[in-house]
Amino acid sequence: MSSRNQTRSDLSRSSQRKTISTAKMTQRDMDSSAHRLARIPNKFTVPKAAKIEQPESYAISYFNNNPDVQLDKRSPIEKLEEINQRLDGEELDDNDRFNFLVQRKSLSFLAYGENSPECFEALRDLGNFYNRQNRPESALRHLSKAQQITRSIEVSDEDSLSLAIELSEAHLSSKATTKAENNKQLNNAESALNPYIEIEVEDKTLAYKRDLLLARIKARRNKYDDALKLYEKSIDSLDVANDGRKNAGTAALYLEIGECAENANDMKTSNKMYKKAYDTFIELNMTDSAKLVEGKIPPSYLEEDYNYDQNYVQNTEEEEMVETRMLKTMTDSSLQSPHQSAIQTPKTPESENKSSSSSSSSSPNHSPRSRNNEQQENEENEN
Repeated sequence: MSSRNQTRSDLSRSSQRKTISTAKMTQRDMDSSAHRLARIPNKFTVPKAAKIEQPESYAISYFNNNPDVQLDKRSPIEKLEEINQRLDGEELDDNDRFNFLVQRKSLSFLAYGENSPECFEALRDLGNFYNRQNRPESALRHLSKAQQITRSIEVSDEDSLSLAIELSEAHLSSKATTKAENNKQLNNAESALNPYIEIEVEDKTLAYKRDLLLARIKARRNKYDDALKLYEKSIDSLDVANDGRKNAGTAALYLEIGECAENANDMKTSNKMYKKAYDTFIELNMTDSAKLVEGKIPPSYLEEDYNYDQNYVQNTEEEEMVETRMLKTMTDSSLQSPHQSAIQTPKTPESENKSSSSSSSSSPNHSPRSRNNEQQENEENEN
């Protein structure tokens, strides 16, 4: 009971504190307060909210921070011409090339519009650059936009093939965390190249890239026999594209084929391709790369190849010595018997008679009758 009474007393005290006494307020104060609360606020007296300042654009901030830089007032087409010349004619590092490609994309959009051949080429070339930098996601983003533009413009067969090659390479290079994603990427890569599998391509570099990507797709699907056939086709395409000259790409292709053959347990083909890659690196004075490949070649295979080369050189030297002896013998014999020379002197009647008499005397098959006839002819000639 005491606790309840104490609680009631506390509540009464708190209510007394919250109660506002109106005994001291006059009627005038009450009317003034009511009038003030009922008045509509004046919009001119209400304080305005502070405006949020928008961040400056990159161009404005750049020229504000660099007042000495002159503004390029040329048209987008004139700027594009200069950028294209630099991209085609200069040896640029990756950073400069990337900057020019990005500027080319923006200027092509401004000068010719989004659905234009110029914008298509800019997007495709930028996707190609991202593929070279092993950034397949960025490559796919730009290449997909280029593919959308092809639905609105006419594109040559080679340009379509080059776009399909870049799309296929980007799909193959994308990361796959699951088997389903891997199959999806392989299907996308293969579907991009399907329309161009059987066509003849004048640009042999594009033909090589197409054959190489098809071989890689088969290898990723563990169809190694089909992959090796396509790899052999890519060797021929690369050889034609390089006019028979070997370069680092040739050696890298041999090395890739060797790895594919090794996965197929075809060690004969694997060792052969590893050896070709090694020889090509040595021929190009790329000794560090050759040392890396040398570890993949069995020592016995290297020794057999060395012995074969030594035997070939030895046999060749012996054949040359035999040919030299035979030529010397023929020369000596021709000097000792000039009448056996291939160039014969014209025959006189006397020489013909002497030769006929000598041949008749030396020939044992002549009959006595034929000898008498010859004697008569000689007498007639003397008369």
